[in-house]
Amino acid sequence: MTELIETVGEECGIYVRSIFLPAPEIKVPQHVHDHDHATYVGNGSVRVWIDGIFLGDYKAGSLIPVTAGRYHEFMSLEADTRLACIHDVQSAESAKKVPLE
Repeated sequence: MTELIETVGEECGIYVRSIFLPAPEIKVPQHVHDHDHATYVGNGSVRVWIDGIFLGDYKAGSLIPVTAGRYHEFMSLEADTRLACIHDVQSAESAKKVPLE
């Protein structure tokens, strides 16, 4: 089974969780944060659900806002999809506590 590959970084007051999905139909499991953030689709495309409701399909270059307290999950629609979840540093500590696997 192919799994997602995750890296994290913190620079210039911004915390970024980068998620690489090497094949289609890999899911970033449903999870929730206690703060607003945005997910950027850097490559490929994803299907998105928020609170279990289908939100849509997003291609590279899209920015997906996620409001605090909303459960969200993603599924890659093509190989070599990359997401970047972007948080401000004040929310980074709680973001680091949310496992994706």
